[in-house]
Amino acid sequence: MFQVASLSDLIYVIEHFNNYRLNTEKYADFLLFKKAYDIINNKKHLTEAGLRKLISIRASMNKGLPERLEVAFSNITPVIRPQVSKINLGLNIPDINFWMAGFVSGEGCFFIKTSKSKTHKLSISVTLNFLVTQNIRDAYLLKSFVKFLIVVLSL
Repeated sequence: MFQVASLSDLIYVIEHFNNYRLNTEKYADFLLFKKAYDIINNKKHLTEAGLRKLISIRASMNKGLPERLEVAFSNITPVIRPQVSKINLGLNIPDINFWMAGFVSGEGCFFIKTSKSKTHKLSISVTLNFLVTQNIRDAYLLKSFVKFLIVVLSL
């Protein structure tokens, strides 16, 4: 795990993703994160209203509020999540091959699966697997990913 938690260092992370935009629903989380950064950077989180605003932002990010925060802040209304334009992967996207490599580096894996088998000579079945996962919010991206690979494989 790599984590940046220093407010003074977080600005560099924010500036990077301002310049190199994320292409999935993670971009909406980033936009919400920037709002939270501004609240903390301006010390507004030290008031009850500021803290409630932070919790409402947190409720709209990633998987929402954990149970302990839902209990402590039961009347929080999540902020409206920013709309993110959906990308369709295609050969016409500049640097698509580099984008795909980076995406798989973060979201994919290659593995060898073994299982017991009555039909194989050594009683073990072996399969090679490639796996890419995403939150359900980005299911469209996985569908686009599959279409892209089908096109590439057919070339």
